[in-house]
Amino acid sequence: MSSLSVGSNNMVSLVCALLYSMLVAAKVYFARHFIRHFVVRPYQGSLHNVAVLQPILSGDPLLAQTLGTSLKLLPEAHFYWLIDTADTRAQIVTEALKQQHPALNIHILQYQQAPAGINPKLFKLEAVLPLCQQPYLLVLDDDTSITAASLRAMLGELEQHTIATGLPYYHQGNTPYSALLAGFVNNNAATTYLATLPFMAPVTINGMCYAIKREALLALGGFAPVLHHLTDDLAVAELVLASGGSIAQLPQQQQIQTHLATARAYWQQMHRWYLFAQLLFVRKSRRIQGVIALLYGLPPLLCWLMLLALLWQPSFTAVLACAGALTLKLWLTRQLYDSADTQNPAAVLLALLSEYLQLLHLIHALCSKRIRWRSRYYRVYASDKFELLKP
Repeated sequence: MSSLSVGSNNMVSLVCALLYSMLVAAKVYFARHFIRHFVVRPYQGSLHNVAVLQPILSGDPLLAQTLGTSLKLLPEAHFYWLIDTADTRAQIVTEALKQQHPALNIHILQYQQAPAGINPKLFKLEAVLPLCQQPYLLVLDDDTSITAASLRAMLGELEQHTIATGLPYYHQGNTPYSALLAGFVNNNAATTYLATLPFMAPVTINGMCYAIKREALLALGGFAPVLHHLTDDLAVAELVLASGGSIAQLPQQQQIQTHLATARAYWQQMHRWYLFAQLLFVRKSRRIQGVIALLYGLPPLLCWLMLLALLWQPSFTAVLACAGALTLKLWLTRQLYDSADTQNPAAVLLALLSEYLQLLHLIHALCSKRIRWRSRYYRVYASDKFELLKP
């Protein structure tokens, strides 16, 4: 093997590592800048004025635990649990929790399956709107919980913005696939949602948890205008922005617990997220598409180029470049939010693995439009065009 060939390979490794490190450092810098300068203006009123709307679909063994956690964290709020009439497991779980907490405001509502072409989550949210009279609405996924302090921070932002959302934080879980998912989210959430905020307004929301005033939502027509959209978070965000409203993106985290028992379950979850991200990408302007491609599409490609250069012609320089860039990425992202989950060696290895899986998930989303959402399968043609499939 010629020294010229080795030198060229080392140059590829160094250039890719340098570009990757620069992009990571820039994202972390801007995210950290936003976090440091963010001023919390908490809502001072009673949380009795909050309706927590939770569309529930069984299938996660941690459902009862997560719903119970939400009740303990927000005992003053009114909970509206929206379940399907055919979902026996969800009925059993919610009724048991209501009996265990007779003093809390828990409303269990059952609905028939959403009509074809209608988002089942939005279908139930639209149906419950006339029933809840609380001035503040919190839409919360059934695997997500939020502290009273974080909720107050979100509600406080509604004095200046139309809708408020926070950051997802996943617990490691008790399977390697749950931990792998947590590694991906926790190492990328802050730099995904916060890095562009110093120079660009938010373009979407975290659909797992967002708050909005009831009167503001009703002024938009409720959820009715976006019922045909499968990507409910993107659809609600676009509904707000199209009306001249604004999104408040907070650095406060919401806690999420999802049980993924198999590699297939992990792969299906990531496929759904990446397909939804692709749908967001195609609906945005060329300028925003350029920002997304540069900050979030290029780094996974550079990761693979570094690895391929190392495997093609192994050298000390290539190893150092690849290891140095990835170590820098993990170290910098841990400066944003520090937790015990991110410090153990297994979490570090899974975070590294998640970096390399991103490009594969992107390719899969481009090639396959069939997703699984808990127990349901859909074929997705566009954000507002999809069909329910048989398992």
